[in-house]
Amino acid sequence: MVRSLRWITVLLVIALGLAGCGGAAQPTATPAATPTSVAAAPTEVPATPEPTAAPAAELGAEQRSEEGGFSFKPVADFTVTGDGGVYMLMPANADPEQGPIFMIAGGPMTGVTDPAELLKAVIDESSQDPNADVSFTAAQPSKIGGIDGLSADLSGSMSGKDMAGRVVVGINPDTEQGITIYGLAPAAMWAELSPTFDAVQGSITLFEPVKAAGSSASGVSAPTTPLDAEPGVHIYANANFVQDIAFFDGKVWAATLAGVVAWDPASGTSVRYTTLQGLPSLGTYAIEACPAPDPTVIVGTEQGIVAYNPASDSWQPAYTFPADSYLDTVKVDDMHCDSANSRLLTGLSGVGIFNYADGSWKSISDDEGLPTSTVSDVAVAGDTIWATTSYKGISAIQGDQVTVYTEENGLPDDSTYGVDVTPDGTVWVGAGEGLLKFQNGTWELLEDVGGFSSVQNVIANADGSLWISNTSKGICRFDPASGTCAESYPYEVKNYGYDYVTSLAVSDDGSMVAFGGNGTGITLVSGGTAQQLATDDKLATNFVESINELPDGTLVIGTDYGAQFIAPDGLDGNWQTETYNEAGLASSWVSGAFRAPDGSMWLTGSSPTISVYSADGWAKYTKDDNGLIAEPEDIVFAADGTAWLGTREGLVAFDGSSVTEVISEPAGLPTKNVRTLLLDGDGLLVGTTKGLARVQDGSVEVLLKDIDVRDIAQQDDGSLLLATDDGVVQFTNGKTKSLLDIPYQGGLFGYGGANHIARDSKGTWWVGSGQGVFYSADGTDWQQLTTADGLGSNYVNALYVDRYDTIWIGGGYTNGGGGLIRYIP
Repeated sequence: MVRSLRWITVLLVIALGLAGCGGAAQPTATPAATPTSVAAAPTEVPATPEPTAAPAAELGAEQRSEEGGFSFKPVADFTVTGDGGVYMLMPANADPEQGPIFMIAGGPMTGVTDPAELLKAVIDESSQDPNADVSFTAAQPSKIGGIDGLSADLSGSMSGKDMAGRVVVGINPDTEQGITIYGLAPAAMWAELSPTFDAVQGSITLFEPVKAAGSSASGVSAPTTPLDAEPGVHIYANANFVQDIAFFDGKVWAATLAGVVAWDPASGTSVRYTTLQGLPSLGTYAIEACPAPDPTVIVGTEQGIVAYNPASDSWQPAYTFPADSYLDTVKVDDMHCDSANSRLLTGLSGVGIFNYADGSWKSISDDEGLPTSTVSDVAVAGDTIWATTSYKGISAIQGDQVTVYTEENGLPDDSTYGVDVTPDGTVWVGAGEGLLKFQNGTWELLEDVGGFSSVQNVIANADGSLWISNTSKGICRFDPASGTCAESYPYEVKNYGYDYVTSLAVSDDGSMVAFGGNGTGITLVSGGTAQQLATDDKLATNFVESINELPDGTLVIGTDYGAQFIAPDGLDGNWQTETYNEAGLASSWVSGAFRAPDGSMWLTGSSPTISVYSADGWAKYTKDDNGLIAEPEDIVFAADGTAWLGTREGLVAFDGSSVTEVISEPAGLPTKNVRTLLLDGDGLLVGTTKGLARVQDGSVEVLLKDIDVRDIAQQDDGSLLLATDDGVVQFTNGKTKSLLDIPYQGGLFGYGGANHIARDSKGTWWVGSGQGVFYSADGTDWQQLTTADGLGSNYVNALYVDRYDTIWIGGGYTNGGGGLIRYIP
C-alpha cells in the first residue's frame, strides 16, 4: 500500500470498520472513528475545468467481492491486490507517495445511512495528516453501483508534490450497504487518468454481501495468495534460554525453554527435541546424564521427568514414580543422579528421594526438619545429602536426621545456592558473599574468589579443583590449594537484569566445561578455547502474552521482552523487535495488543502507559501526561472516538488526550477489576472478576454476579459466549448454559477455566484455556489440543485467528517455556 496520505489508509479502515467484514475475537459492528478527527466542512473551491477527456484504458475481467457485496472491472494493466471488501489498483510505475492508485471498499454498514457522513469522515481525516495540504470541492451527486452517491474532487500537495484525485461514496439505505471508490495521482496525470477512473466507477455493481462467519482478523487485509505452509503445529521458540546442561554420549545436552538441544561440539551442529518429538512441554529445566540403571539423559519438565531413549531417538517416562511423588506431572527444576545409592534426588517441595531399585519414595521438607521447602541444589557425600535452601542456610540429611547450618550455628552466610563435594570430602557451597568451604566440621567463607562477589553454581572436578560461576561475571576454575582461579572465562551481559549465567556443567573426564546463558545459548570451553553454541531463533523470549495484526496482516507479538513484528507469510525472514525506548515502546513487557480503527496498534505493559504504533511512528499515553490510572487489561474503541480501557481500577473512558470518566464499584460494577470488554450496539459489555455488566450512557446494569468473566464473544443470534473460570458459558436472555466445562486439575499448570475465545471465518470457535486449546464448530462437540499434540504449554496466555484462518497460540511465563505456536487446521 502506498504510504502517501494517512487518511487514504484510514478511509479503507473506516470502510472495513463500518462493514464489519468478518467477525472478531470480540465482535464489534461499530463505525470506526478516530479520536482526533476534525469535524471540518468540505472546502468549497471552484471545480477545475477538465480538458478534453482522453479515452479510458481497457478494463479487464470482472472481479467479485462476496464479503463486500460488489463487483468491478479493473484496469487491464493495473495490479490488483486485496480481498474481503477492500481492493487496490495500481500501475507498475506508480509513485510510492502519490500513486496513481484506485481503491475500492464496500460492505454492510451499521450506524451510518447518509453518504454525506462517510464523505465528511474522509475529508475530516485529510486535515490530520501533517504531510498533506489538500482541499476538496463541494460534494456533487454521483452514481456508484447503481445507487445515488456523492463525489468530491481534491487538489493540493503531499510532501510538497502536487496531486489530484476524486472520492465517490454511496450507501444503499435499503440494505445498509456502503461502497467507496478513491482515486489519487500526480496532478499532471489526473486529467488523463480521470476517464479511466470513471470507467472503473461505472463498472461497479452491487449485490447482497455474503456474511462471514467471523474472524479475529476483522479490519485486516485478506491474503491475496494461499498460505504456503503444511497443516499441523508449527513451533516458534527460543532455545538459547538455557536452564541446565549435561554431557552425554559425546554431546552437550541443554535443557532450554524451547525444548532439549543436543550439540555436537566437533561440528557445532545440533538436534532439537520439542513436544513434537515427545517432550511433555517446551519448558525444560533440569537435565542429568544418569549412568544407571541404564545410561541415558533424564530431563525435568513442566509436566514431570522424562528420559531419552537412544535406540528410538525419542522420549519416554523416566521411571514408574509413585503417585504421591508427582514427579510425572509437575514442574521439576532440580535433579541429581545418585547412582552409587540407586537414587534420584530432586529439589521438589524439599528434597525428594526416589529409589529406582525398589520404586520407593520419600520426601524431606520443612515438616521433617528442613528450614524451608525451597531447595536450590543438592549433592551427595557418601550417605549424606547436602541441600542448599537459598536464604536459610544449608542442610545435611542422613536417613531421617536433618542437621541445619545457619549463621546462628557458625555458617558465615545464610544465602546458599550451588553445592558439590570434592573427592577429599570437602563440601563447597556457592553463597551470596562468596564461596563457602566445610571441612573437619568447620565452615569458612572465601570472599572475592576470581573477582566474584557471589557464587551461584559449583561443580567439583576429579582433580579436586572447582568450576564456579557468577551470574554476570562468567566462570572460573578455582584451585583450592592456591586459593585463586587458574583460568577464567568472562560472560558478556547484553541486557542487564535479564541476561545472566544460568547453568554450569563439566564433562566426566574434565576436558570440557560449558555454561549456559539466559538468551545467549551455551559457551563451551575445551583446551582453553571458548566456543559459542547458539540456535538461530527469532522469537525474543518464550513468554508470549499477546497477539494481534496490523491492517496489512503483519503480526504483532507481545512478549516479556518487547513487541515483535512479523509477516505471517514470511516467518523465516526478519523479525523486527522493539524493546523499551524513551521515544517508542514504554515497557519491554507487552501484555496487550489492541488494534484501533485507524489501523494503529495500542500496546500495554506493566504500568499505566499505552504505546501506540502506527505508520507515522510511535506515540505514548501515560499517567502523568494523560491521567491513565492503571494498566489496561482490554481496550475497545467506540464509534464516538472514545477508547474504553478495562483496568484493575475500573472502566476508564479515554478520549485520546485525557481520561474523561472512571466507572467502578460505586457506579454499580460488580468489582473494579475489569478483565474484558465488548461493544454492544450503543452500550458496552464489561466482564469483571466478579460478574458481567452492561454500561450505557453512564448507567450500569449488572447482568451476572459471582462469575469470573475473562473474555466475551457474540454469536450470530446475539447470544454471548463467556470465557469463565469454569469454562465456556452461553448467556442468553438473562440465563446461562455451560457449553464447555474445564475443571481445575492439579499440578503447576493444572489451571481450570477458559481465558480466550476467538472465531475463524468458517464459524469454528476456538478457546484458549489452562488445559490447552478447545475448538468446536457448533459449540457443543469440542475437540482438545494439548502438549501431546505439539503445543508448547497447556496454559494459553494468548489466542488469535489470523487472516489465513490459522490459530496463533502464546504460552509461557517469566523464565518459563511456552513460546509461539501456529496451528494450521
